[in-house]
Amino acid sequence: MGTKLSEKGYIVTVENSYDNDIYGYCLNCSNRHTDSRENRIKILESWSRKIRSHVVTMAHNSKSPHIGSALSCVDILCCLFFEVMDMYEDYFILSKGHGCMSYYAVLAEKKIFGLSLLDQYAKNGGKLPEHPPCGIIHGVPGIEIGTGSLGHGLAISLGRALARRIRNIKGNEFVLLGDGECNEGSVWESAMFAANANINNIIAIVDRNNMQCAGFVDRLNMVDKWKSFGWNAIETDGNNIGCLLRAFDELKTLTKPGVIIANTIKGKGISFMENELEWHYRFPNEQELSSAFKEINNA
Repeated sequence: MGTKLSEKGYIVTVENSYDNDIYGYCLNCSNRHTDSRENRIKILESWSRKIRSHVVTMAHNSKSPHIGSALSCVDILCCLFFEVMDMYEDYFILSKGHGCMSYYAVLAEKKIFGLSLLDQYAKNGGKLPEHPPCGIIHGVPGIEIGTGSLGHGLAISLGRALARRIRNIKGNEFVLLGDGECNEGSVWESAMFAANANINNIIAIVDRNNMQCAGFVDRLNMVDKWKSFGWNAIETDGNNIGCLLRAFDELKTLTKPGVIIANTIKGKGISFMENELEWHYRFPNEQELSSAFKEINNA
């Protein structure tokens, strides 16, 4: 029982009782158009706090790294999965696989798999490794593409988007990249191909937290660079729900491949983790976990 993946989108059937999340939003978010934008933003902000709580818990329990990378993209993932994406037609790939704690937490809260599976994160014999697995092989619903070797997610998403067009299948592809990942030449080869092939059913998001494993990322003009490759590019605050929703709304109406340069903060939501390189590697101890919970709950 549970969810069943399809070639078209994320899921085609829901065979259990998990057809509504705790806020009354159904899996494909069909009532998002009846709530006011202000109310939807408040709901998404609540989801962001909940996902951040999961992330710090997973990092603490597993004693594993990459908490900063996971926290920076929480708001992006919440916008996508709880508002923007049609779960029956659209599909998502996390190309910056090391940020997967937030991805796993969102999938669990969407009832794609059970919350109890989060306890297996980075554990021997567990189903949730430190980078997303190929779910079909490892028995993890909702993840078809294993990632972690950086620079490949965009190319895979473009292949899926092109296949949709050839086979006349509705829906969009969404892919989340890291800014450090954009050092990979394969990202720009993919960007060039997308524009040349006029693939317009894809939206890429660059989590621009300005940091990577060994320091800061070069501060080039990312918007101009993507535009030079033939993409519609929008820069926005990647930790602001309202700004993100406006960016997604704008790109969905355009006729070229689209990219959002989402300016974020590594470790967002936990003051002592924000913009601190050590949290690319560290995990919170008991005292730090308690402090993190207090900050999240008071946000």
